Amino acid sequence: MDNIFSNNLKNYLKENEITQTQFAKSLSVSVASISNYISGVSEPTLSFLLKLKFVYGLNLDSFLTLPLNLEVKQNLESQNLTRFLGNYLIYYFDSSYYIGRATNTQKNILKFGVVSIFSSGNSLGSYGCFLANLGKALDLKKDLDKNTENSNIQNIFSSHAEIVYNGKIETSSTQIFIFLKSFNDSTLLIFNNPPSNKQYIGGLGTANSVSRGREHMPCIQYIILARNEIDLPQGEIYNLLSLDVADISVHNETEKLIDLFKNLYIKTNENSIKLEEYQKKKIFEDALEKIVAENIDTNIFRFGKISAKDDDIFYRLIKGEN
Repeated sequence: MDNIFSNNLKNYLKENEITQTQFAKSLSVSVASISNYISGVSEPTLSFLLKLKFVYGLNLDSFLTLPLNLEVKQNLESQNLTRFLGNYLIYYFDSSYYIGRATNTQKNILKFGVVSIFSSGNSLGSYGCFLANLGKALDLKKDLDKNTENSNIQNIFSSHAEIVYNGKIETSSTQIFIFLKSFNDSTLLIFNNPPSNKQYIGGLGTANSVSRGREHMPCIQYIILARNEIDLPQGEIYNLLSLDVADISVHNETEKLIDLFKNLYIKTNENSIKLEEYQKKKIFEDALEKIVAENIDTNIFRFGKISAKDDDIFYRLIKGEN
């Protein structure tokens, strides 16, 4: 393992144009330790390997046992990835509430966070955290925006949040995938990848995570990623995140209920069946329940999509064109 690890470490630094001093600083170890690992004088400690995995997202199994693949990689600029670099605010729902169980009528269950996307060699890395209110998120983003060293990002996050997530960024021609992981939790954020060379400012996406609160369950929800604070009241952002479904026509159902009401309470004659009040109420209640159930079953979405129209609305909001 010694030769493989030493060679891989040396080649990794060379391939990604990272000096031993920069590397040591990013992992909070001495330059002498890095030099000893590269020369094979000493073996890497467990704490060093964990830092290597956490900060640079390396697969330790491969890095310790297999020669590093030295294929030439495109740099970030040639891959058009530098446009994603920067710090973003997150807007999302409090996932301790779920469908049919939310009792808070004040619409103050909007939550916030911060995600930082930085360069890690020829790829992109990410740090993130989730905070209780917008003020804390803005304070953290302000500190991050003033920072110019990748090695300081984790420390800045740690000074503002108890739990810090770390991960990587992957992109396709149409999507952006942000992976975030802490010691006991993981989440995947997915956003549309706009066909543009301009600086990415964020958009509307989905988050697949584990809900908080009394019950820990798989959770999928809409989420906003914004390079700038959205200049709207939180109640309006809440409504936008809920992505109200299209209007539902109930004209035919209304006619049926009116006819039923007339037959039960108005159109009476000698041949009519005499019904008690509770019986009429039960018949009407059953009919109403059936109509509501059929409409829900017909119109509710089996899945949610971020349409181009939705994404464009949030792009304009983040850009300040509201």
